[in-house]
Amino acid sequence: MSSRAEDDEEALKWATIRRGILSEQGQSREVDVTDLGLVEKRNFLERLVKIAEGDNEKFLLKLKQRIDR
Repeated sequence: MSSRAEDDEEALKWATIRRGILSEQGQSREVDVTDLGLVEKRNFLERLVKIAEGDNEKFLLKLKQRIDR
């Protein structure tokens, strides 16, 4: 891969990371996370952590069930 292509890919990754879906009062919108206020950022991160914790819990429960068999 050329240096230019790698730079373009890196820029695309960062642009994707900066974008997020913010859901408020039943309506969703795409936002640039860097433009969020302090409270919005905190709420956004708390939701992401909840999702990760839920996924980890499901994974560990499935793993436990397999081991128990």
